[in-house]
Amino acid sequence: MVALAVTGSLGKVRALIADRGALWRLAVAGALVVVNWSVYVYAVLAGHTTDAAVGYFINPLVTIALGLIMLRERVTPIQQVALALGVIAVIILVIGQRAVPIVSLTLALTFGLYSLVKKDVAARVDPLAGMAIETAAVSPFLLGYYAYLVATSSTSFHAIASSDGSGLSWPVHLALLVGAGALTMIPLIMFASAARGLTLGTMGFLQYLGPTLQPSSPCSSSTRACPHSAGSRWASCGWRWRA
Repeated sequence: MVALAVTGSLGKVRALIADRGALWRLAVAGALVVVNWSVYVYAVLAGHTTDAAVGYFINPLVTIALGLIMLRERVTPIQQVALALGVIAVIILVIGQRAVPIVSLTLALTFGLYSLVKKDVAARVDPLAGMAIETAAVSPFLLGYYAYLVATSSTSFHAIASSDGSGLSWPVHLALLVGAGALTMIPLIMFASAARGLTLGTMGFLQYLGPTLQPSSPCSSSTRACPHSAGSRWASCGWRWRA
């Protein structure tokens, strides 16, 4: 709300509320990103970091495919070569997993669809105002879930209270949670801004930068977590860097 007031975007929010078409699309976008983040957090906490990283390598392919199929976009010959190399890299990764990558596919599909929705409304939705609508649309469900966690004494604050005091204090923990929320919104707002001027396919190609540079990528994740796929992960990295 502070950011909306400072930037003078409150009027844009009111205009969006009156635009039912944009409103329900932004609500869908909010739901998709909540599912995406929830699955990612689950994957990290449950020790499926490699599955999560694979998902964000599949995601650009899904985004580009949605641009080609839904928006009738075109890719240049050199982009076709890069796309083919990316497909080979993902196939190697999936084969190395030796299982159906449910987590990976969920992450890829949810953020790919999120990208499509944001591109669909980019021309008429202010990035900051759109983020405010997305957040408001999912807030009742998130608050309800948090109320359930409080009722069952399952929040992270309960965990801190029951610890021996050697970890973070609750004020520091609260500050980290608030800061993490703000930090995650910044790239999403920038993503919405980029959607105004870039094709969905171009955004898909650019999405390879994140997982490639992340230290949690399959190239650098511990081989102890998935020893049988170490060779396939390095082979996949080689194909991605060629792309």
